Amino acid sequence: MSIEVLREKVISAAEAFFRLKTELHPPFIAGKTYIPASGKTLDFEDLKYLINSSLDLWLTAGPYTKKFENQFAAFLGGKIPALFVNSGSSANLLAITSLVKAA
Repeated sequence: MSIEVLREKVISAAEAFFRLKTELHPPFIAGKTYIPASGKTLDFEDLKYLINSSLDLWLTAGPYTKKFENQFAAFLGGKIPALFVNSGSSANLLAITSLVKAA
């Protein structure tokens, strides 16, 4: 069995798991259903990228990160580079630092 066939089997099994798990969620009832402060908003496409990265052992920044940085910089007009960071706090520190350095 080739590595790509095996990769597809892993992703297919994960998709079946994801679909089944999502179907098992009880329906939302206003005023009764608990809503966590930081709920997950990921879909299967996100999970697929996570699995592909993990299978390639890209557990930190990797090819998807570089693609995102390039596309985001282009979205902003391509005049400034985009830099992916690990958290909102790091993003805020980077933004403030860039403003201080620019002044």
